Amino acid sequence: MGIPLKNISTPEITPVRIDNFLGINKSADGTTELKLGEAIECINWRVTDKYNLKKMEGYKAIFESLGDSEIYSISEEFKVNGTKMVLFNYGTTLYKRVGDVNTSIGTVAGNKLSFFYFDNKIYILDGAKYRSYDGTTLSEVEGYIPKIAINAPPSGGGTNYEQINLLTGKKHMTFSPDGTTKKFYLPEAALDSIDSVIKEGETVSASSYTKDLTNGTVEFTTAPAEGVGTVDIYWTKANSTNRSIIEKCKQAFLFGGASDTRVFLYGNPDTKNREYFSGVTTVPSAEYFPANNYKDIGTNQYAITGMEKQYSRQIIFTEKDTYYATIESSTDALGMLNTDFPAYPLNSEIGNIAVGQTSVLLNNPVAIFNDGIYELKSSAVRDERNMVKISERVDADFEDVDLSAIKAVDWQEKQEYWMHIPSKKMCWIYNYGNDTWYKRSNIEANDFTVINGELYFASKGTIYKFDKEERTDEGGKTIKAFCQLGFHGFNAEWKKKKIKKVWAMLKPQSKAYVRLSYETDRTTRDLIGEIRYNTCDFWEINFADFSFLTSLSVKPFRLKTRAKKFAYFSLILENDKDRELATVTCIDLKCTAGGEIK
Repeated sequence: MGIPLKNISTPEITPVRIDNFLGINKSADGTTELKLGEAIECINWRVTDKYNLKKMEGYKAIFESLGDSEIYSISEEFKVNGTKMVLFNYGTTLYKRVGDVNTSIGTVAGNKLSFFYFDNKIYILDGAKYRSYDGTTLSEVEGYIPKIAINAPPSGGGTNYEQINLLTGKKHMTFSPDGTTKKFYLPEAALDSIDSVIKEGETVSASSYTKDLTNGTVEFTTAPAEGVGTVDIYWTKANSTNRSIIEKCKQAFLFGGASDTRVFLYGNPDTKNREYFSGVTTVPSAEYFPANNYKDIGTNQYAITGMEKQYSRQIIFTEKDTYYATIESSTDALGMLNTDFPAYPLNSEIGNIAVGQTSVLLNNPVAIFNDGIYELKSSAVRDERNMVKISERVDADFEDVDLSAIKAVDWQEKQEYWMHIPSKKMCWIYNYGNDTWYKRSNIEANDFTVINGELYFASKGTIYKFDKEERTDEGGKTIKAFCQLGFHGFNAEWKKKKIKKVWAMLKPQSKAYVRLSYETDRTTRDLIGEIRYNTCDFWEINFADFSFLTSLSVKPFRLKTRAKKFAYFSLILENDKDRELATVTCIDLKCTAGGEIK
């Protein structure tokens, strides 16, 4: 916080203390209008929950590179049949990682995958196939076989029961025989196969009936005994077009009641504004997509790009706007539960352009739009003001980048929302715990995940993990921490000023280091000095560094400067040392005023 000038008529200006570092603010009003503690640039420094500046941790590969191909996707950690595992695809090969062991489990498309967990299986979407993994076998999802009608007479018909499943051409229906009729008529002709015939709960042999695939009939040698629903016939008539509707979807989202029992799929380029939602058999299923379980969101001009949940509502983002959906349920005459998810407009001005990269921060969905990052404050009513921009302080950085290419992740343990822009090899980080922005450089990521509170990212050949014990990036690359604070006029912009002394407070660490320099409206960068504050924790003992500094408390260090005759002063804090950390808690500046600026 700043301590205002009390008496500008005296040469001595009340000392200014910067004890809240507030992250980046690239304000359109210029670098002299920033709040005390706001930065023109802040790279590889983290703003802590106490508003200190702390050099960010490094990252390391968790296994030796598999080669020159990309790892396109990495899942969260799933528990399948009691075994914790992570899935990732290296090129077209899908791997599972259990502990420190990578095992190839099958082939997928060589692009970004979507993973979700449902009923003790991991489901995988790649835009070409819909697969599942049960911990042992990777296979294409065959699909639930629906019972499309019940209690039909031999001539066909009956009572409609379940819709056909887009995933499969298999289906079945029950008949109520009259005791004399031998021939039973199915509702379809030109069948691929009769798969099984069940009479009074027992599968009958193929020799006891004649099948006519052309006309879709089954004729028994002996007429079944009279009964209600005692004959059950299974058949297949494949429809590859139906299955491809689901297989072309690239994104998944779970929603529906307190336990999220429905799977919503989207991202089919042929029906880009349509969502498909799973049905319920005797239990919820990720393998049953009834033909009529779909919903068009907005017009087909704009694709669905993201889904999130805000309390009991589903939030649906398109490239142009935002909608919400609720759950509406009813029970029909057969006791079947029918559920629908009607969607309503919520904001017609703001949507999301980075497919699958929305998130929820402190219960509020966040979207990436053409001109920045937006937070949905409320979905209670339709209002254009319910989407609030949270990126205004860094929008200047986004003017020349493709925001649709962002890969984003919520690192909840740090309360940080990371947004990676590939063309910049940089992550923009929004700390929603303290409402600050900063950056992390030297990142080339295809995908991110958080496992047990640790952040990982997939890149060429391997997966990297951020580790608080790592003081360099993979391969010993230096983490160059740089922060330049805004230009400050000390509440006496019309006066020539001079700073002779600066005090910096550092937290003691095994090897703590910071270099201070400054710029003014009259000079380019000039060095103030370097500070080292070392303690002994046997991280890497160098006896030349031993001193009698044994306190573990924050220590002030005094440095002298030559800054003079300036109107505005900007402080720069750097750490570009391979093995040295830094946590800056406070800066004090003692300034004196001279004559008026002419």
